Amino acid sequence: MRITKKDFERFKKEFLRWVEKLGLKDYRFTFYHKMLNNDYAKIDINESGKNVCVFLTNQINKFDIEGWESPELHAKHEAIHVLLFKLEHLGRQRYVSPGEFDDESEALVRVLEKVL
Repeated sequence: MRITKKDFERFKKEFLRWVEKLGLKDYRFTFYHKMLNNDYAKIDINESGKNVCVFLTNQINKFDIEGWESPELHAKHEAIHVLLFKLEHLGRQRYVSPGEFDDESEALVRVLEKVL
């Protein structure tokens, strides 16, 4: 199944809506519509540069079509990954002060309070 340019535009629009809603404005986003192996959509984040590459596949094979929901649902899913990334990034560091982890956790709670 082909994921069309129109689907890609819907995906970008919804992703950017969630960026706004979740307050993720300190990142720069670049979008790609290309074949992905084993993914419908994905993100690659460079935390230090605050750059996020957002990908949506352009083709789904017949075996993976069951998991395809809509461009909008996959956009929301990927935006939530961006929201959680900073906390994941801190968790992977060799050394993190307790304050850094607590501050990021609290920031996530404040975002979720507004959205939920």
